[in-house]
Amino acid sequence: MRGQVAVGDVVVDFCVSPVLASILAPFQHHEALTAEQLAAAVNLPVPLVRRRALFWVNHGILLGAYRRATVLHPSMHGCRVEDLGLEEDAPTQLPTAIDSLVLELGPYEPYIMGMLTNYGGLPLDRLHAMLKLFVVSPKYDKSTEQLAGFLSHLATQEKLIVDNGVWKKKPAPSKPSEN
Repeated sequence: MRGQVAVGDVVVDFCVSPVLASILAPFQHHEALTAEQLAAAVNLPVPLVRRRALFWVNHGILLGAYRRATVLHPSMHGCRVEDLGLEEDAPTQLPTAIDSLVLELGPYEPYIMGMLTNYGGLPLDRLHAMLKLFVVSPKYDKSTEQLAGFLSHLATQEKLIVDNGVWKKKPAPSKPSEN
């Protein structure tokens, strides 16, 4: 499917599969949706929606935890976003923004997980401030937006959840009790 999406003042052309186009459609009327809400809106299974929505997150059209982006870098104006029928895990795929983000922020994941374990959960700004204060090797010098993108990536991997703006480790599934 061909179309355009406007994020702020930036317009991006796209040519994607009907599934990818359908995932973007509900955001015309909603600023944010959970994976479950989005899956219900497009009548697809939640795991498939999570995998396919990552395409839009990787291109900056959606933010993690499935929020409509409000700004895009001006260099994206007039760009064309295509899925070319490739699967997300195809080895020939070019690195995406999320790949770069994971590469840059990956070393901080143990710190993030430890802080969330110790505090039970933290809002983005507090987690960002604590990382800047306590992480010296490698020195944490990332922006709040980069951290938000990385946390959203961890949420798509089902390592984290966000609840009313507070990031938390995803609880382990409970084991059935033995009688």
